[in-house]
Amino acid sequence: MKKQGVLMNDTHRPLLMIALVLAAGIMLGKWLVISIWLWVLLLMLFLGMYCLRKALVIVYALVLVLGAMWITQRNLLPADSLLFMSYDNVAHCDAIEGIVVSSEDMVVRVTQVAVNGVWQEKEGAVKLKVWGKKDLGLEYGQQVRIGGKMYPIYDMRQGSFSYRRYLQERGIFKMFSPGKDGIEKLGKNKGNVLAASAGDLRGRINNIFYRYLDPREAAFVSALVIGDRRNMPKDLKAIFVNTGTAHILAISGMNMAVVVTVFFFAFQLTWLKRRWKFIMTALFLFVYAYISGWSASVV
Repeated sequence: MKKQGVLMNDTHRPLLMIALVLAAGIMLGKWLVISIWLWVLLLMLFLGMYCLRKALVIVYALVLVLGAMWITQRNLLPADSLLFMSYDNVAHCDAIEGIVVSSEDMVVRVTQVAVNGVWQEKEGAVKLKVWGKKDLGLEYGQQVRIGGKMYPIYDMRQGSFSYRRYLQERGIFKMFSPGKDGIEKLGKNKGNVLAASAGDLRGRINNIFYRYLDPREAAFVSALVIGDRRNMPKDLKAIFVNTGTAHILAISGMNMAVVVTVFFFAFQLTWLKRRWKFIMTALFLFVYAYISGWSASVV
């Protein structure tokens, strides 16, 4: 709809086009290799155009460039990034020191690495891999020193999906296999306070499941409710994969629909007005997203 030369957005979906254009900008910045300084120049150009002519088409162009700049900025890494470690240094790295940023996925944000016994400052994260063992007893925010072996991420491809690229986009540049009794816990509470409290809540909920349910049932319910799949038995996972129902184990729209139904039905029993019932339901959705760790499917 056009009014006085200005493009008007649909009032029923005011952010739909902006979200779509931002996503397009992220895709453009990911696949079109252009210097970030050129993106900055384009941003300034569109900003100037917007100041001269207030039209939504220029706003969309601005959002497109912002999305491209965001994904490009993520690819700018410091010189001491783990990604730039030579093959020789990776092969001779025998210990790391850092902070646990995900106890579920066993990811450690590295601050130092020891190459041939000599400590060097590094930036980036590693994913811990222990064959046949699922829980290393690590908690979010713990400062740890781990002895073992570092190795590159092997690119296990499934069609166009690249596992190595997926991890690198999350800031994980290497794998690390801890040695026997090679984990030394140096301190706690080194991470984000909100993320730590969310992890603590997930742990308490997990304990309730395991207190009253069979271990296999508790593992299934834990994956379904709070997205913790660490203790899922391999044969149980295989059943879901072979039957094409593995998506049930990931928190997604189905889970959110159940949460909305439960809370909205509960608020229907109160004296609150309809608008406040929706607002309270939305607030509880945010709480649920917070507890479940803000996974992409939940957000």
